[in-house]
Amino acid sequence: MFNRNQILFFAVLIALSSCLMQIDEALTDFEQQLVVEGEVTTDPGPYTVQLNYTGDVLGAIDRNRLPVSDAQVMIEDSDGNSYDLVESEPGVYLTNAQDFTGEIGKGYRLVFVTPADGSYESEFVVIPPTPVVTEADVDFQVFNRTNETNRFISTRVQQHVVSIEIQNSPDEAYFKVEAIGIEQRYVQPAPPLGASESCLAFYFGQTSEGPTVNCWQNKGDLSNGIRTISNDLFEPNSPLKIEAVTLPFNGRGTILATINVKSITASEFDFLNTLNKQNNLRADVFNPPLEAISGNIFSTSNDKEVVVGFFSAYSVSQQSICIERANISSVAPIPLVLAPCNTNCLTLYPNSTWEAPPEVSICE
Repeated sequence: MFNRNQILFFAVLIALSSCLMQIDEALTDFEQQLVVEGEVTTDPGPYTVQLNYTGDVLGAIDRNRLPVSDAQVMIEDSDGNSYDLVESEPGVYLTNAQDFTGEIGKGYRLVFVTPADGSYESEFVVIPPTPVVTEADVDFQVFNRTNETNRFISTRVQQHVVSIEIQNSPDEAYFKVEAIGIEQRYVQPAPPLGASESCLAFYFGQTSEGPTVNCWQNKGDLSNGIRTISNDLFEPNSPLKIEAVTLPFNGRGTILATINVKSITASEFDFLNTLNKQNNLRADVFNPPLEAISGNIFSTSNDKEVVVGFFSAYSVSQQSICIERANISSVAPIPLVLAPCNTNCLTLYPNSTWEAPPEVSICE
């Protein structure tokens, strides 16, 4: 006979196994989920469409990508023109740059067929008017941040904040704000200073202009998540000033921040907000796994299939600003990074180059 404690023990085991079974079954439902990402903009092409299957929940749709190759992919416009896309790498399809450029007021849709004979198409998306954005400006901030759990503990925060103003629209309007960055990196040889010539030659690196002590790193996305705005946040007849980029003061180099304000449709605004909320959730034994979020793409061969992702068509306004952190700041600049022998800027920082990108001419 089992005693009371043994009975409770087995009851807990059965309950836990039941929960885990439900989660496993739910996760299995997401295997081979088709994820579609594509866009047409008012900037010149080529435009990209990515087709992937994933076994993961949509918490991060760029994980566990299983590319869909050999698909037939094309983009149609509302005038009846169609443009074929060519696969440039597994699961990535490109338009011909000379084929067309997105036009404001014109609709576009995605049509494709997968090798598994799945036929899909998106709704037509009409490109909204270009957002009006004023020149970006940067502010250096120093303040103390109080610890959330202990108000007697605070941390000194130093940061640069880039702000932009979006002009109000008389009509319903929605925007997505993104930012990318390029940073100038400074390094110097670590002690002892009497390093050998071979070490110095390796460290400094060679460019077309001779030895150099700095390089440029592509920082990629500076946005820290999806940022969407609707014009119901605006005061009547007034622009909306927003903080587009926040950068910690943790280096002395120059950063070129490029801010893209995209004018998007109401349906994409709702899709991105839903995705943003779900990205902040986590599934565990007490919460169900995240659900796949369908967008504006549908299967024409299986009306029960949920297709994840969105085909976008938007106009874009771009602002760039140079942040010279050591000069703008009111505090002593952070020292150079010390690099041991047989390392240099390229080996210390990924996505780096000795050659200054042409975009940084704005900093001169």
